[in-house]
Amino acid sequence: MLTGDGDSIASHQPRPWRSSRRPSAEYVAEHKCAEVTPHIARNTFASLLASAGVSIYKIAQWLGDDVRVVQKHYAKLLPKDEDIESAFRSERKIRREKTTNAK
Repeated sequence: MLTGDGDSIASHQPRPWRSSRRPSAEYVAEHKCAEVTPHIARNTFASLLASAGVSIYKIAQWLGDDVRVVQKHYAKLLPKDEDIESAFRSERKIRREKTTNAK
């Protein structure tokens, strides 16, 4: 789409990721530390939330991702629920006993 002066609208759109790169690069150079890209910051944000027990559904909403994508990447970081873990252990024990008795 063109503006009245013939330029495209896209050329007038701000690009926030570019504006954050220069200060970031200057900080990294000055402090001799690793650069934190927007991707790393996003991943750290989601990982910390999942580790703190925040709902996968909330994390997905905040990231703007589908719940299945967030579950795939961050569900392993959720704190363990002892009641659920205990139920799974009991179920495995019952299944083992059934297979042992069937032989």
